[in-house]
Amino acid sequence: MHTPTKQHSSETKKTMVPSTLKACITAIALFSTVSAAASDVLPAQVVETLQRFQLPAATLSVTVKDLNTGEVVLNVRGDRPRNPASTMKLVTGLAALERLGPSYRWKTRLFTDGAEEDGRVDGNLVLVGGGDPYLVEERLYRWIRDLRLSGLVSVSGDLIIDDTLFETPSEDRAAFDNEPFRVYNALPSAVLANFNAVRFLFSPAEDALVTVLADPDLAELRVRNNLRSIDGRCRGYRRGIAAHEHPDVDIVFDGRFPNRCRRYGMTRSVMAPWRYTGSLFRWVFESAGGTIAGRVARGSISDTAELIGEFESLSLAEIVRLMNKHSSNLIARQLLLTMAAEADAAPADEPAGVAEVKRWLAAAGFDWPEFVMENGAGRSRIARISTEHLVELIDYGWRSRVMPEFVASMALYGADGTLSEREDFPALRGRAHLKTGSLDHVTALAGVFHAANGRRFALAIAQNAQNAHRGGGQAVQDQLLEWLSSQNPPPTAR
Repeated sequence: MHTPTKQHSSETKKTMVPSTLKACITAIALFSTVSAAASDVLPAQVVETLQRFQLPAATLSVTVKDLNTGEVVLNVRGDRPRNPASTMKLVTGLAALERLGPSYRWKTRLFTDGAEEDGRVDGNLVLVGGGDPYLVEERLYRWIRDLRLSGLVSVSGDLIIDDTLFETPSEDRAAFDNEPFRVYNALPSAVLANFNAVRFLFSPAEDALVTVLADPDLAELRVRNNLRSIDGRCRGYRRGIAAHEHPDVDIVFDGRFPNRCRRYGMTRSVMAPWRYTGSLFRWVFESAGGTIAGRVARGSISDTAELIGEFESLSLAEIVRLMNKHSSNLIARQLLLTMAAEADAAPADEPAGVAEVKRWLAAAGFDWPEFVMENGAGRSRIARISTEHLVELIDYGWRSRVMPEFVASMALYGADGTLSEREDFPALRGRAHLKTGSLDHVTALAGVFHAANGRRFALAIAQNAQNAHRGGGQAVQDQLLEWLSSQNPPPTAR
């Protein structure tokens, strides 16, 4: 390097300072440009995956934010309204946790409108629903066992089901995807048991017939079995079984069932919730040695009825965990109606529940002009939210008083819930609490990622593209998580 002589040092300093300053300013400007650009550039492996699955990049929105520093690491089309599918449950769950509290519990109550003596009721039993989303058979059995141990023996009248707390949606269950009996299409109710689900078991019988067994085996369940068996291997879509609606029965089974199937099962929701719950209560009560002489009927409680028992649900924190881990549409809809009921909405219907969520959003300081919620579950063609706002919600939840319950409600990558089978990237196992979302032509993922270097990120990914649900959308999500796990290297491709 050339060293200036002493006589030239003063002049040299005059020329060096401005040039050095200019270089620094240029470097700072270049760094700022790169940093700004980096936040809206997709990682190369994500771009390659989009191309491999022929998914247009314009249909993908991604937002990633460092939860410690507040830095937005990546934001590609994050302001676009997207259908979020089941990631909408994060909004419903956090709103319920904050408005109702993690320890909130539903109560199912049992009344009698007649005289009771020595455990014998001369009158009707009235079961009044409080909206419990998880009154499953095991829990119902425990309650009825306690009723029997307390001395309740027999009922001379009817079992009346009061489901008036919620207004049941009057929707066509086949309208969403022409699958009216699927459990994810089941309707919410103030009196809901076992997710309104029946498991049907099919096996070949003599004379080309097919035996159909139901579990639980409810006396009020009406099944028409038109199935016939044929010689064949145990394969084919639903093993050749078609289920149909009919006004005279709950479900009709048609088709040709392969006789080499020793047993095949499918779970369906086939009865009105009040009939199902009443039938299940009666079945369990009589299995425990009690008797109900009358029928199961729908009605409302009288002013003179006397309380003889009540049963508390799991806590709201446990319910939200079940909802998000397993992506239960029915639980989400029950939560929405519960928020409406607790706000004394009349009627407590889904629009009133959506209004409660929007009031909570406003109180929390969220301004989401694009936000559209239909039923709280994300089982919707019209639901909309941007990934920027989903990340804003997650960031808020991370700092909320209900943060432990909110974060723990999401599935662990590669470990449980809807993410239990994601095993392509073993290094990611257990490093992310995420909520998945999937509909036809929609995939989404949102939650918290815990990097190996200690950084934590809020992220949201939504893709609304033809056939995105056929593997490509999930591959894009995994590639983004893998990129994020490598300590967020500079993006290299748009």
